[in-house]
Amino acid sequence: LDAALDFSLTVALPPEGSAPADALLAVLETLKEESGPRLNFVASGAEADLRLAVLPDSPRPDAIWVLPATGLAENLSETPSVGTADKTGDALALALADTLTHMAKALNLMKLGAALGSGDMQVDVELLTRTPEDKTLRQLPLASVPTLVTDDQVHVLAKNNMDIPVDVNVLYIGADNSISHWF
Repeated sequence: LDAALDFSLTVALPPEGSAPADALLAVLETLKEESGPRLNFVASGAEADLRLAVLPDSPRPDAIWVLPATGLAENLSETPSVGTADKTGDALALALADTLTHMAKALNLMKLGAALGSGDMQVDVELLTRTPEDKTLRQLPLASVPTLVTDDQVHVLAKNNMDIPVDVNVLYIGADNSISHWF
């Protein structure tokens, strides 16, 4: 009850001067209305949780790309983007608001998990993984985001050290910010 969690998300706008950025900036007020009060938009150079960018040398030069706080994208095929060429101003604002609120849900779920942890629960939880080539179970670190590829297995080992039943839910947050209930 006393943990102060901030579920707002700061989003840096792209710099002016390109057609996609100017299209976005023209509908900024609509974007703010559609995305709600938890998304705060700041200037391109300001500190932010996410950065909107135009990448002229990318496979989609007309798109607004949603980058992490660093402003660097490791893999553009897994980086969210919203095209501007085929959208009216309102459609662009709606599509970008939908993308950002979708991402905010996943990011806030991670904030919540990190802040609350297991509390006073006497439950030990381990994540283990193995690949099809190497069947040895290896521990996944809980502090970092592990890299897994197709056909890797994830095992959850939970041990209840109390005399009362405990519910365990495993949620998966995908690279595309999707949230899936695994168990």
